[in-house]
Amino acid sequence: MAHESQPYDIRTQPPPYQSSDATNFRMPYQQQQPPPPPNYGVPPPIPVYTQTTTIVRPWGIMLGHYPQPLQCPSCHQQIVTRVDYEPGGGTWLISLLICVFGGFLGCCLIPFCVPACQDAVHICPLCNTQIGRRNVF
Repeated sequence: MAHESQPYDIRTQPPPYQSSDATNFRMPYQQQQPPPPPNYGVPPPIPVYTQTTTIVRPWGIMLGHYPQPLQCPSCHQQIVTRVDYEPGGGTWLISLLICVFGGFLGCCLIPFCVPACQDAVHICPLCNTQIGRRNVF
């Protein structure tokens, strides 16, 4: 061995590097550039989701005798229907039955005064469009 090892002292410089290559070829050291930092510009805005509840009643669904919340098919606004009561075929049938069973002295007119015996017509309060009709029978 050409080089004998000597005790190493931390306070002194390290021993010189001896190349094991016979040609002792030295290549200049090229320092690599660190990669560029990522583009930390303004972050994109965080989307805010709001949930809205839309009550859509298709034309085939029966409406009740009381105002109901839904989306008007004409003006597409969220509304609570206005209910108007009109005498219909069921009202006349109830009146006829009362008359047949002895209520001919005016009692047969009671179904025309009771909203539960009349047809309920649901109307949009904003555009006054008839949305649906609930018949007695």
